[in-house]
Amino acid sequence: MISLYFLTKPISIYCDNKSAIYLAHNPAFHERSKHIEIDCHVVREKIKLGLIHLLPVSFAAQLADGFTKPLATTSHQNIMSKLGLSNIHSPT
Repeated sequence: MISLYFLTKPISIYCDNKSAIYLAHNPAFHERSKHIEIDCHVVREKIKLGLIHLLPVSFAAQLADGFTKPLATTSHQNIMSKLGLSNIHSPT
């Protein structure tokens, strides 16, 4: 079954790389960015159509880092609490 969704406003996508946001908005290519993958072109097209909106997010607020990078204990615990995760093996 095919479901259709109609958007009334752009979807917000948060990115912690300001250079990536700039490249997605900038229609001119530079010598150092000539080997950009096809997904960048797709994102640029969706921005132009008004379907998505890229927003910057600080490194500290990037929740995906808890699953992809080694973090200090306090940063790891902070991210896990924001995600609502807890250690089932720790005594309460």
